[in-house]
Amino acid sequence: MRKKDWLLMAVILGLLVAGCARRSYFGVPNEAIGVPNEFEETRAAIERAEKSPGAVYCPERVARAKELASRGARTYWACNTRMAMALLARARQLAKEAELC
Repeated sequence: MRKKDWLLMAVILGLLVAGCARRSYFGVPNEAIGVPNEFEETRAAIERAEKSPGAVYCPERVARAKELASRGARTYWACNTRMAMALLARARQLAKEAELC
């Protein structure tokens, strides 16, 4: 292949990868192509909590889980991964507690 063909393929691949990335997590604009699995785990846990009967009885826990997830995302973008993972873990824990209310 010619050099131009490789360059064109690289540009198309880059656009494809960037276009498939989520636009935001927990209301915080996405600042990377990829994120740790904890982001998706936390999103799924909060969604389950919102759909559970516990959301009616413990809405404050669901709201707190969303708040912590948002803080976790902002903290991750600020390059404090350890703190971000702790916040996301706490958000998942609160979401699970809300499910069980």
